[in-house]
Amino acid sequence: MNCSDFTYRKSFPIPYSGCAFDSLLELKFALSIENDYRFLRSPEKIETTRVYTPDFLIRHKLTHEAWLIELKPTAYKISKNVSIYNSIATDDIKKQSLDWSFNVIFGSEIHIEPDKLNKFRMFAMRKTTFQTMFDFQKMDQKYNHRPVKIFSSVPAFNGEGMTRAEYSHWVRRGI
Repeated sequence: MNCSDFTYRKSFPIPYSGCAFDSLLELKFALSIENDYRFLRSPEKIETTRVYTPDFLIRHKLTHEAWLIELKPTAYKISKNVSIYNSIATDDIKKQSLDWSFNVIFGSEIHIEPDKLNKFRMFAMRKTTFQTMFDFQKMDQKYNHRPVKIFSSVPAFNGEGMTRAEYSHWVRRGI
């Protein structure tokens, strides 16, 4: 399978905890890790011949291990692009001397607890109704020179008693 053999289906943006997820796969991943990890959505833009933005940066709350994460549908598993993402991200991590590792996670590898599964199903049933919020944000960005920022890469309800800046710094640096 090469890149042209794989086609994405239309995804719907999903709001959760102050973040905008690009797909149900991203929401499912966030729900699966939120008890044990702190995370940032679209944390880094990596400049190569094009701009590549991994989906998440996560850091374990106890071990402090950090991972830059790219999520892909299971059907993407045999694509040659997986090794390209790995090479780009790993090189960038080394160049910046970060304590992160990189991993591509496929949809079939994400498992969530029953209570989180119920939450996921609720969001999945309402996915098209969220489009109105995103349409408003796009229109506001187009016509307002100071657009309203509705979503962030930092979860709004992190339950950690940290400001967004402190939370972001901890996920990025572990301190």
